[in-house]
Amino acid sequence: MLILWSVIKEVFLPGAAGAVAAIAALKYLSSKFVEQQLSKDLEKHKTELSQRTESLKTQLSIYAHEQNVATSRVDGQKAEAIKNVYSAIRGWINPTTIIISGCPLVNASEENEFQFYSKTAEEAHAAAKKLADVLADHAIYFDEETYRELYEMSIICLEATAYFLRPIRRDIAEGRQVSGSLNAIQIEKNKLSGTWENKLLPINSRMTIKFRAILNISKA
Repeated sequence: MLILWSVIKEVFLPGAAGAVAAIAALKYLSSKFVEQQLSKDLEKHKTELSQRTESLKTQLSIYAHEQNVATSRVDGQKAEAIKNVYSAIRGWINPTTIIISGCPLVNASEENEFQFYSKTAEEAHAAAKKLADVLADHAIYFDEETYRELYEMSIICLEATAYFLRPIRRDIAEGRQVSGSLNAIQIEKNKLSGTWENKLLPINSRMTIKFRAILNISKA
């Protein structure tokens, strides 16, 4: 501004008539100076704003990535939980349905038939206990309704195999005749079959559909 004023004095002030022109020139130059300063400030502000925007975008991108990673991790853990629980369910279903279908040995002796049911029932009972444990370990990954239904299923599995196994263990402990044991086994097998058909099979079907939906798997 001092330089501008010196120019004005040399150019416009020698004559009295130049006073008005000098004032006008001063106003004009001052206005231009202010405009230039405002333009510089505006450009500086725009640059700073752009830098801050890019920084914010980077931070948001990092946050979004972290959220995606966290979500993917939870989804992966949930998928693993479903896999483990479903595997435990199948671990119980396999020996149980074998019991229901009957002894696969052709012309088996009563002793062999008894041993078959005893061995398979122990496997089913152990699988039922494992299902209860696996479900408890993965409870956090299921909503309340799903967990309640799975819990009910595990209890039914445990009770059903326990009831079937009880006369077998009792007869072994008391040394009873195998023929009498097979009669009791047949009665319990019919009960087990009814429990499977009327209670457990419907729950298993619902859980399979729900698991497929959670995992976004379409049935072929």
